[in-house]
Amino acid sequence: MPRSNGKAQGGLAVCLGMVVCSLLSTLAGCDTTKPEEQPAYRKAVAVEERVVKVENQTDALVSLSADVEGLKVQLRQQTGQLEELRHQLQTVSTETRAVAADNDTRLKALEDRVKTWEAKTVDSASSGETKAQLKPAAKLSDKDAYENARELFKQKDFSGCASAFAQFLQTYPDSGLVDNALFWEGACQYSDAHLGDAITVLTKLLRDYPESRKVPDGLLVIARAEIDLKRPKEAKDTLKRLIRDYPDAPAVVDAKVRLKSLEASH
Repeated sequence: MPRSNGKAQGGLAVCLGMVVCSLLSTLAGCDTTKPEEQPAYRKAVAVEERVVKVENQTDALVSLSADVEGLKVQLRQQTGQLEELRHQLQTVSTETRAVAADNDTRLKALEDRVKTWEAKTVDSASSGETKAQLKPAAKLSDKDAYENARELFKQKDFSGCASAFAQFLQTYPDSGLVDNALFWEGACQYSDAHLGDAITVLTKLLRDYPESRKVPDGLLVIARAEIDLKRPKEAKDTLKRLIRDYPDAPAVVDAKVRLKSLEASH
């Protein structure tokens, strides 16, 4: 390797030195000129100096070559790590796109199911009845007043529906339908984009009627209102409560999908 060349050159320098000494000895017998003034001596010294310089340069090149080899090794290692990271990134990107597509499909299916559920929750009423034919709540039984308010929801008169259920709660505070009326007032407020009012009414349902069968549905509507209000933390807490406390309720299916979507985006 390069270091062996340096040793050979060192040997050459020694040989040149011996030649110089021999020449000087010979010249000493036939000339009185000082050795250092002899042309041959000066040439020999110059050659020796050049040899030493070459040896020094060779040592430097050997060290530089070792450094270059070390850098090549590091570069190969870093290139391998970069390729591995690129592969992992591609894998994660593919999985993320697949999850997003699956979520979109499932959310659309759930939206369709929710619409069907909302339609089914409206009790059947006389198909020929109109708003003008509805009697004032105060002149009706609590059941009739309740049915009339539900009819407004069926007709998508959400503002009138919310007002009718609020009137029902004032007129029939002791009715066995109060918990249902609270839920439907909150649902109408939500459908009418009065999100804060919806949360307030449904919170009263949870507080005053914790055993009502409408509580799971009330939690789901609260969570939806919190999502619309850009309150992801509160919405996640509400959905987790629904899933934990009412695992068998139909609303849990929608709750799980919405929770997964929130956790993926926040």
